[in-house]
Amino acid sequence: MARLFVSRSRVEAWLDATEHLLEVRSAINVTLAVQNPAMEGPLGDRASELLNQFYDSHEEPSIHAVAETIFPGWEYRRRGLRGVYDTYKREFELLKKRAPHSWGTYAHRLIQRQTGSGTYTNPLDDMLKKLLSERSQEKRGSYTACYEVGMSQLEYEIPLYSTADDQTRRRGLPCLSHLSFNIHGKALNLAAIYRSHDYCLKVPGNLLGLARLQACVAHEAELPMGELTVHSTYAWVNSHLSGLKRVVSQLRAIEEVRMSWIDAYATQAARTDRLKAKPDHLLLLAAGLVGEGGSLLAEAKKRSRDGEAYVGYHERILEEFGDFLWYYVRLVSCSDPRLLATLSDRQPKKHDSPSGVVSLVHLSVSASQAVTEMMGGTFKANFHGALVGVWNALCVAAATVGIALSDAAARNVLKIRSRWPEERLYTPLFDEDFPVSEQLPRQLEADFGEEFQGVRTSVTLSSKGVAVGDSLTDNIRDPDGYRFHDIFHLSYAVHLGWSPVLRSLLHRKRKSNPIVDEAEDGARAAIIEESVSAIVFGRAKSAGFFRGIEQLDYELLKTVQRLVAGFEVERVALWQWEVAILDGYRAFRKLRANGGGKVNVDVGGRELRYLTTAHSSLSDVIAL
Repeated sequence: MARLFVSRSRVEAWLDATEHLLEVRSAINVTLAVQNPAMEGPLGDRASELLNQFYDSHEEPSIHAVAETIFPGWEYRRRGLRGVYDTYKREFELLKKRAPHSWGTYAHRLIQRQTGSGTYTNPLDDMLKKLLSERSQEKRGSYTACYEVGMSQLEYEIPLYSTADDQTRRRGLPCLSHLSFNIHGKALNLAAIYRSHDYCLKVPGNLLGLARLQACVAHEAELPMGELTVHSTYAWVNSHLSGLKRVVSQLRAIEEVRMSWIDAYATQAARTDRLKAKPDHLLLLAAGLVGEGGSLLAEAKKRSRDGEAYVGYHERILEEFGDFLWYYVRLVSCSDPRLLATLSDRQPKKHDSPSGVVSLVHLSVSASQAVTEMMGGTFKANFHGALVGVWNALCVAAATVGIALSDAAARNVLKIRSRWPEERLYTPLFDEDFPVSEQLPRQLEADFGEEFQGVRTSVTLSSKGVAVGDSLTDNIRDPDGYRFHDIFHLSYAVHLGWSPVLRSLLHRKRKSNPIVDEAEDGARAAIIEESVSAIVFGRAKSAGFFRGIEQLDYELLKTVQRLVAGFEVERVALWQWEVAILDGYRAFRKLRANGGGKVNVDVGGRELRYLTTAHSSLSDVIAL
């Protein structure tokens, strides 16, 4: 009997279907309909962790490894379609030589197939060209009639089963037979057909790989991602059943906890309330609530004004919902804690599906009314009712813009942990597994020497008497000390384990791995690092070079994090960036005031120490 499982996320769909299969062991015509294939959420993160541990214990490929056989997402993320079409093809040929009898990968069949005439074609590229061609016609109006009748037309199909190659196979690979893309509801949807599907070992990775492929095509076609549908003509589980049942039960337990996510989130929010020691604690929470309501409105306004040109809207609106939720939960926890216990069960009243902007205006107004009730000291019942009104407006607004509040809370917790973790644990150094000659020096004494030549003042960085790079000047009309900015690269090396600039200066590029050498240690990464240094310097210059400042504003840290997206350092927590920046400026202020000096760099110990003069010893270290 056919079974359909409709869920918001890949993990939820897999979980529902796998529970069914654990009861019946196998089934025909099992279909998963994933409404938001890009969504991970807290359950997705935990599922990946548990499943990868399970796979590793049985020496089976990880979720990512299986996903890469569907689509080389790693290459696409770093090099775009060029990486998929060229780099991956070369890598595949090397792998094929090691296993000449293997049938290959779906990813390779996507980008290279032999035609009847003996020539080769690229099915993915052909489909994309056709899709883009139709998209250009859509802009001229040729799509209007099709969508007016509500038909999901213009399907773009890629058959992955090859009659010539696969007709003699009675079992085993390949199992993925067909891919069909279509544009419906102004979104790119993907349907995949599997003739046989292992829900224990393969489906989680298959779903991830398909979602990455769908994201690639949607990005190239400038379309939002729609639904991912996976139809398995034969679905089964017959290996490692006890371990699989354990993983499924653990995930179900996590999901049940998520149903009461507000309690857990309220606990996390209380731990990170840096305002509670203030005498006007409630007032500050109320002000924050109103302010975040305004921030939500600002995001909706930008989206309405700029449309698809406003990049990153979903990530920003999700973050803003999380921030609003934090202030709301803290305000309720401190002023009306009994209400908190009812929120997870409280449903908003029926509404007429207002637009995103309208729903957020209602939310902002509700927040202002609640704060007005609190400030006015009126009946407590009025304030309670106003807080309930905020919750209802919040639920409506989140539903209208397609945000799950539990996801916003989970993202907010990750943000909190990245900025203010309960325990500060450094991200491991990125070059630990490379030869010592390709590692950033674990110990280094750097000498900043200042020289004067007429009106020109320059600084030369040296180590053990050998110049490191060229002499630097401020490169600005009004001198500001930027000539000492190599200290920032040293601080990044210490606290982030990252500095493409320093690697280049010290000849420590990771050339034993050509991909890392090009992508992580190349010119682009160095330019990004210099950009970070210049942007932060501009902010520091207007703030006394951060003298007396122990905490940086969140927006600056997020700007830095966005700049380094796509590079290995993107995995570093915000608190590490904050430490790296502030520690670098402590040393910078000393260098600028003293006209140079020695700096001891201890990458292994994560410590940057300034020495009083060029001739001082370690016993003369100044506490920064």
